[in-house]
Amino acid sequence: MKLEADLHVHTLASSHAYSTITEIARWSADIGLKAVAITDHGSAMPDAPHIWHFQNLDTIPDHLFGVHILRGVEANVMDPKGSLDIEEWILKKLDWVVASMHKQTALMTDPDEVTSAWMGIAENPYVDVIGHMGLPRYACDYDKVVRAFGEHGKLVEINSHSFDVRKEAVPNCRKVAELCMKYGVQISVDSDAHFHMDVAKVDKAMAMLREIDFPEELIVNASYERLVKYLENRNRPKA
Repeated sequence: MKLEADLHVHTLASSHAYSTITEIARWSADIGLKAVAITDHGSAMPDAPHIWHFQNLDTIPDHLFGVHILRGVEANVMDPKGSLDIEEWILKKLDWVVASMHKQTALMTDPDEVTSAWMGIAENPYVDVIGHMGLPRYACDYDKVVRAFGEHGKLVEINSHSFDVRKEAVPNCRKVAELCMKYGVQISVDSDAHFHMDVAKVDKAMAMLREIDFPEELIVNASYERLVKYLENRNRPKA
């Protein structure tokens, strides 16, 4: 199975990434992708772009080199309420919102607090996908949280980058994937690429999904048509 979209990609606007949107779009076209989401880090991260970066993303065309460009952010989950570091008026302007926890921004580590934060994210109408939630420092009630994500129409990300740089998260990634399969929760399999030639490199994540016999029909970005259907049907307030 080959992905038709990568929904978590960083540009050089995140200062520890190294490619432009144009380079990412051209590479995506060359490898046969139909869509890519540009998701630079939200404002609370030390390497984040200025908030104007997100405010001004609508200057980017809808398509480059035939690839659908989703203008987005990897927003930071900040507290047990599930607050994000990007204001709602900007979230409304974006095509795609990943919500993630990072050690630089999400200081809670108590499982009850982390569970509470994810439950708040589940109710946020602007969040599309939950980013790399396998880190042991952010352990939570995975069963409760995954069910809530499904009930609120969120995607759960299986982040292939974690298999290289967050290896301690891999057992939890598998656990989360198994729960998504159990409850019929849709996922996205993403590269979290920080260089354009890593876009759609998700071999390790896909190998794990094959090991547990994960159904392809639950992988939203395995089909561009499935992704478009998700975008059309998500319960997001109009901008």
